[in-house]
Amino acid sequence: MKLPNELSEMTKGMSNKQNPLIDLTRLRLAVARRVKSIFIKDAVPFFQSSFELAAVGIAHVALDGTWVRVNSAVCQIVGYSHDELMKLTFQDITHPDDLGQDLANVEQLLAGTIVNYSMEKRYFHKSGDIVWIRLTVSLCRKPDGSPDFFISVIENISQLKQVEAEVKRLNQQSENLIEQQVIAQTMLALAHELNQPLNASGSYSEAALRLSKSEDLNREKLNQVLKSNIAEIKRAGDILRDLMASMHHHATADQSFEIVDTIHEILRKFKKEQVGVLSGIEVDGMSCKVEVVANRLLLDKVLRNLLVNAYQALESAGNGSVSSNIVIRVTSKQETVVITVLNDGPEILQRVVDKMFDPFFTTKERGGGMGLAISRVLIESWSGRLWYERVGEQTAFHFTLPKYSESMNAKHHGTYNLHC
Repeated sequence: MKLPNELSEMTKGMSNKQNPLIDLTRLRLAVARRVKSIFIKDAVPFFQSSFELAAVGIAHVALDGTWVRVNSAVCQIVGYSHDELMKLTFQDITHPDDLGQDLANVEQLLAGTIVNYSMEKRYFHKSGDIVWIRLTVSLCRKPDGSPDFFISVIENISQLKQVEAEVKRLNQQSENLIEQQVIAQTMLALAHELNQPLNASGSYSEAALRLSKSEDLNREKLNQVLKSNIAEIKRAGDILRDLMASMHHHATADQSFEIVDTIHEILRKFKKEQVGVLSGIEVDGMSCKVEVVANRLLLDKVLRNLLVNAYQALESAGNGSVSSNIVIRVTSKQETVVITVLNDGPEILQRVVDKMFDPFFTTKERGGGMGLAISRVLIESWSGRLWYERVGEQTAFHFTLPKYSESMNAKHHGTYNLHC
């Protein structure tokens, strides 16, 4: 059999008739050397091209931080030419606020406690601008196991950081708008609440004036009217203190109060104020007492919003006149109270559910889209939570409020229904 030319060259001088195994061993060694030579010859350009043409920065860095080898992407990221960068260290171009963490990671890498690390950090561009990068570093060791050099992969994430900053700015802007709406709603709630004692005080004052002018003065009745007037003035003073707190702290003070009685009182206001069709709401009384911590005035706004939404859902389904279709359920848990507003309205589309708590999102022709967003902000400010779910054939909005006392009697735990 005729051997290939290269193999023929390798076998020249190999003729050991007494021990052909020696010739075979020599042949194997020669072939191995040739294969290695060919591999190195082909591999070096291959890996060199991969290094130079990579879309991300790749660098070999000496143990003291000097750049040993960098590709063109690294130079583009930092704005230095290859020769300029070779005269610097990575410490020279790293932002001082990020250098400490970077060096700490390097120490762990050298100690062998980690095999690589990744971090986001800032480089100084040659122009002086800040460049955000995502850095991934591993350590190349010598055959004896001692550290040789670092292999760094550098990705420019400045645009990503700009997008993150813009998203953060827009979120902050949205939060500010919600806060302004909360303040406005707080002012409206306080003004509305203040109007009642002032009107009552005016009526008592007029009655007292009439009694004082009467020829047959009834001092006992006059005293009773004056005491009632003083009580209303004190009530107005309490509301004004809340108003001042709101102006100075952007929120009224929280207080502890009994939640079931408060819900009854809120619904009585609806009836007294003739708030549209909600004026006909009737509530079953309950003797259970559970105290929560929140702001009573703003809770009025939250519950009012949920009830109006519930009725509008029923109205859109054509059964808004059925009063029993709205239920307020109060469930006492170990540390919280869950208030649920249920109605028999149609199921809400998932695309609406996904956005219903977003500011300015609305499906109503005249809706402002702030009711649920503000309600969620208020409830979260009381360490509570507001969410929606479909319960069987009913639509449910739940929100939690923290209990004033955690040492509640066992008989206070349970679920109670208020049928509207």
